[in-house]
Amino acid sequence: YQRRVHGGSTIENLLGDIVASIRENIVIRRAVNLTSNTPSILSAAYVHGKLGGDVSVDGGATSVQLGRESAVVTFSLSKAETDSTVDDGKRVELATAAKRLAMHIVAAKPQYLSSGDVPSSVQESEAAVMREQTLANPPKNMAMLDKIIDAKVNKRLSEISLTGQAHMAVEGAPVISKYMKDLAKDNSLPELELSAFQHWSLGQESSA
Repeated sequence: YQRRVHGGSTIENLLGDIVASIRENIVIRRAVNLTSNTPSILSAAYVHGKLGGDVSVDGGATSVQLGRESAVVTFSLSKAETDSTVDDGKRVELATAAKRLAMHIVAAKPQYLSSGDVPSSVQESEAAVMREQTLANPPKNMAMLDKIIDAKVNKRLSEISLTGQAHMAVEGAPVISKYMKDLAKDNSLPELELSAFQHWSLGQESSA
């Protein structure tokens, strides 16, 4: 609550401004710190199902959006890219791309960043389900059983991972891992990485 944010105010003071503006009590239930291993990051957010207009706080220095769902996305950039190759035009394009990914997250609700981030316990559970389903209608060639199960598990892990999903907010719905590679290539950025995301929804459990 005492941490200072953009404009110099504390979170406690900003929260007080919001409560006074909308005349509704607000309690901070979740907070996330999105970090990166690279020297610089670029983030963008999207708020869905907005509740009223934007709320100006901190003497108008900060604008807060209230809504039913929101997501934030972080791109990682190297210091060299930030200092020498990311001009204002590219920065705007990257921010727009990040916001579109945030829109996708609200719609698709991925659970993990990539399939490699899925915990082993979840992978084992998915494998058990796929094995049971496959054995209920077994292939003619049982020697292919494990390969079939592996393919189904990999498909499922892609479905619940952001980088494996089809981009719902971009024409043509490219797979997001490919979309990021094309975005980096189009902007001559060899080290552009989709490093983190977070999704919140109204009524979501605090532990989520």
